[in-house]
Amino acid sequence: METLTTAEEKSFQINETTIGFLAEIAKWAKFLAVIGYIFIGFMVIVSIIVGLFLPSLNNEILANGGSATGVNSTLLTSIYLIMAAIYVYPVYALYSFASGTQKLIKNNDENGLENSFKKLKGFFKYFGILTIVALAFYVLIIIAAIFAGVASAFL
Repeated sequence: METLTTAEEKSFQINETTIGFLAEIAKWAKFLAVIGYIFIGFMVIVSIIVGLFLPSLNNEILANGGSATGVNSTLLTSIYLIMAAIYVYPVYALYSFASGTQKLIKNNDENGLENSFKKLKGFFKYFGILTIVALAFYVLIIIAAIFAGVASAFL
């Protein structure tokens, strides 16, 4: 059983059951982080494919007498790259937490626990801020939709 102390010298113990829980959490966190890296790679690949092939697809449709898709390939590529960039830090933080936790359990390193939980805190803080930003964006969209609806009623 390990004894940990805080800055106020309050100590608590991490028993074997808790260490087992941490080991299992670390395995799942690493799995999710690896899947996250794979999806980031897919987003980058899709953005490249869209950037390369959508303009030629639009030209082909126009040449055959159809109308263009109306989608700007540069905008779509940028959106995919921004989405990929948004997910890089949380996936990195989750992977760092998982690796650090697995290493500290293997080596019985108390100092590594602080660094691992610092990465986990960064992961949750990032997603918390991202959630707040998304909710604010949704509120703005709803307000804009209400104004557009009211304005269209008067026209």
